[in-house]
Amino acid sequence: MRTGFFILTLILSSRLFAGGIEKAYEALKVYNYFEAKSLFKKNLKKDSVACAYGLSVIHFREDNPFQNKNKSLLYFEIILRNFPEYNEKQKSALKELGIQQETIDTLKNQLGTYFFDQAHTESDLEEYLTRFSWAKEYDEAAENLDAWRYEKALQGGNSDAFRKFIGFYPESEYYYPALKRYQKAIYEEQTCDLAVGSYKNFIHNFPESPYAERAQDRIYELITGDRTLDSYEFFIHEYPENKNVYDAWKKLYQEFMTVLTEERYLSFKENYPDYPFMGDLEVEFKLSKIKYLPFKQYDSWGFIDTVGFIRVKAEYETVEKFREGLAVVSKDDLYGAINKQGDVIIPMKYEELYDFYEGTAVCAKGGKYGMVNTSGEEIMKLEYDDVMEMKNGLAIAEKEGLFGYYDKNGFEKIEAIYDEVNQFEEGLAIVSKDGLYGIIDPYGIPVLDFQYDNLIKFNELYYAAETEDGWGIITIEKDTVLDFEMDLIQPVYNGFAYFELDEEYGFLNENGRIAIEVDYPVFADDKQLCYFKNGHALVKSGDRFGLINEKGRKVIPTIFYGIGHFDELIPITKGDLWGYCDERANRKIDYQFDMAYNFEGDYAVVIKEGKMGLINKKGEFVLNPEYDEILRVENKYYKLKKQEKFGLIDLDLDVVLPVKNDELILFSDVLIQTFNGGELQYFNLRTKDYIEVE
Repeated sequence: MRTGFFILTLILSSRLFAGGIEKAYEALKVYNYFEAKSLFKKNLKKDSVACAYGLSVIHFREDNPFQNKNKSLLYFEIILRNFPEYNEKQKSALKELGIQQETIDTLKNQLGTYFFDQAHTESDLEEYLTRFSWAKEYDEAAENLDAWRYEKALQGGNSDAFRKFIGFYPESEYYYPALKRYQKAIYEEQTCDLAVGSYKNFIHNFPESPYAERAQDRIYELITGDRTLDSYEFFIHEYPENKNVYDAWKKLYQEFMTVLTEERYLSFKENYPDYPFMGDLEVEFKLSKIKYLPFKQYDSWGFIDTVGFIRVKAEYETVEKFREGLAVVSKDDLYGAINKQGDVIIPMKYEELYDFYEGTAVCAKGGKYGMVNTSGEEIMKLEYDDVMEMKNGLAIAEKEGLFGYYDKNGFEKIEAIYDEVNQFEEGLAIVSKDGLYGIIDPYGIPVLDFQYDNLIKFNELYYAAETEDGWGIITIEKDTVLDFEMDLIQPVYNGFAYFELDEEYGFLNENGRIAIEVDYPVFADDKQLCYFKNGHALVKSGDRFGLINEKGRKVIPTIFYGIGHFDELIPITKGDLWGYCDERANRKIDYQFDMAYNFEGDYAVVIKEGKMGLINKKGEFVLNPEYDEILRVENKYYKLKKQEKFGLIDLDLDVVLPVKNDELILFSDVLIQTFNGGELQYFNLRTKDYIEVE
């Protein structure tokens, strides 16, 4: 609080005045307040300003028994009324007593400050503004009153309190903040039940409210929360004026066009003739039929079509193939996605962004993973330790070491409570919880209880499970097909499943029954080779290999240090060199190769003196051993590598591309990517020519 008290010094001239007023000031000068007060009151009518001034000073001072600030103010108000009416002669006489504008202002400031400091309530401030229009604190008092009234409205906190404030005080500094709070309060009060009907009524009753759009958003969110075709259709039909209707159309299109085929395209046009973006749909469909090829220009990447026309200009650091209508691209080490028109659909803001599957793509930033859809909407927040691609309508996500399942709209479908999970197959998934394995359905309901130490899918009908007693085979109904006594069981492959018992192995048939008894010692280093192919399986005795048939009979004795798969000609070795034998173990091609592989078609890849070549079934070289690598590609070509250069020949051994490329990749059935000196080109296998960029 400000004291606002000044010692008033009365300046009397050296001239001695006769009369009561002069005597009163002489008494005041020597602090004779009793005599001064008496004389001032007696002479008040004689000179109202001079006497009122003296009386105001006496009542203001705190060193006498007459101190009374209210009376001081009453007398000072006499001065304010009458002093302006005094003529120069009267003012000159007052000046002889030490009363002039400066001393009046001093007393005025003292009184104004004192009463300002006493104004603590709304009524105090209102009275202050009524009586103290002349005070230097007047503006501050007005501001305080304004703030006090606004604070009172804030304490009320409801629309009625703010409505009264803006109604009573339209000139207030807080008018617009109060108006905003009123608008927010009325919105929250009218829609407190969070029901669609309440939001609808709010829009009808308050169409000009800034919260009307928010109410439209809430209607949209509530109706389409499940993100289904039916909910989008209902919203579009019932709320055509809602600002989100165009977004609803796009989401409906996205939901319907999970695969952009001509059949789906025509069906969509027939079912939704009012689709507002039909022109864009037609363009998208036409572009979907055009093959887009990544191309490089001036160290940047874009896309061309199969005739070399630039479809998306080269402006990206990296590009990936188009998938589901979008291609992942990057700039400044951040990833986004574009459509075939070159429009950025997903802004380049992610540190990782993967290809789209079932309308969604995994994204990451700051070490956390989430998921976006083809509209660029982040359907799963970036808060997971890992997210796997969508498969069969569900994506697996990990958080704090536990796994759960999420649907294509980002909703948690199955709670993240599992230690390990697998993708759903035919409506079932193997998962583990608290160290034990079981099976759940797509709703997270256990179909097979959590009671197994390990659990794998044996085949389409059965499961291989492990307990403390060993491995066995069960049905989904928990019926035991094979007792729990095996040391290991693997899934069925080519009609048979590998199993181990007492450090020996045999094979089970598809019914979970023993087809070939355990008769061969387990060899850990080569266990992955123990499977049936072409009706035969590899077996080992000591350090020698042979082959058995499906009845368990040895057709190739265990006499070889190495052997390939059963075929018309089988790669074999008895020492440092390889050759080939027939189905009866008769040698057909002499031991002469460093390494030999099974025949594929008419030819087999062999290594001689450290180089690869191709031989025919007579053991003759049809492609001399001069290559560092020969790889069969798509069962159509051989990719050749020699001195860090690559080429391509067909299965007839005709040259498709000479061995002079830095790298080559089979891009599609008819296109090969070649890289030379950092330049990417496309070779058309049909036209036997390179695509030129136009």
